Amino acid sequence: MAGKPLGLRMSRKTTPHRRLGTSVLLLIVFLGAALLPFVLSQPAKAAQFSLTLYVSALGWSFTSGGEARPGPVLLAVQGDQVDVTMTSEDFLPHGFFIDYNGNGMPDSGDFMSEQTSGTIQFSIPADKLGTFTYGDEVVTLNTGTWVTRVNSPPEASFHAPTATTSWTGGVSHDISFDVTDPDGDPIQVSVSYSYGGGPSQAIKSFAAGPTNPQIVPWTPSGFSSTDTMIRVVVQDSRGASQPFDSPAFTVDSAPPTI
Repeated sequence: MAGKPLGLRMSRKTTPHRRLGTSVLLLIVFLGAALLPFVLSQPAKAAQFSLTLYVSALGWSFTSGGEARPGPVLLAVQGDQVDVTMTSEDFLPHGFFIDYNGNGMPDSGDFMSEQTSGTIQFSIPADKLGTFTYGDEVVTLNTGTWVTRVNSPPEASFHAPTATTSWTGGVSHDISFDVTDPDGDPIQVSVSYSYGGGPSQAIKSFAAGPTNPQIVPWTPSGFSSTDTMIRVVVQDSRGASQPFDSPAFTVDSAPPTI
């Protein structure tokens, strides 16, 4: 006799498929909600950049033969990796250290490179916020200032439109603004417009050019408003961003009366 087909026998202790599916869905939603703060709180992207230092018994310099005391100020953004190429100009041993504990000596807890009488390469993780003294592990008078700061978002300022601007619809006009980044990072720009308290509508996104002002041609059409606004959102390569709004201005798309 043929056996009974295998299947799922229902009982009081058996959960129907529909309830199981609902439970799985609730679990996914719960996990998603739990992970959302983690996703939103991800740190800004770090950067990696190179630095060339020259050292001798006379001090530190960015250029060969320019050693002096104090040495140049060295700036980094928290989370960066600074790749250093250090050359001894007098062929005597020298080493680089950051005096995190402020006792004037290279010791435990400080960043310390190997010593060299030639050229050496090493990487410094910029993981401690603040202003510190850097120095020479051999010539204790060779010091300078190292600064690790938080990443600052870029900024924008408008040239046009202004509060007195009145642009005719159907005609091209130049949106003009400057962008800067305190840390010298590349800047991505997004430009949009809105009027009457409505949603923003995209005009253009682009990488900011090396010189200011940034010019974005725009032809408004299909509306008239006395409270038109341009929004510029600037974002640096580390992910820090902020919006800037122009003053409210007028767009007149009404056809001329005859």
